Amino acid sequence: MEKLFIPFTTTKDVGLGLGLSICGSIMTRLKGNIFLASGLTGGAMIVLELKKDDE
Repeated sequence: MEKLFIPFTTTKDVGLGLGLSICGSIMTRLKGNIFLASGLTGGAMIVLELKKDDE
């Protein structure tokens, strides 16, 4: 879990390991949050939280 947002880190045979790094950068730029959770028996949940602009 601690390496999820580090670029070029992957456990897959095919892939660059940039997906979550890019998502994290976008959420930071938008002043949002990204939350990750992993189940004990497999699976994962990702929640993206974006701030609503006050008009």
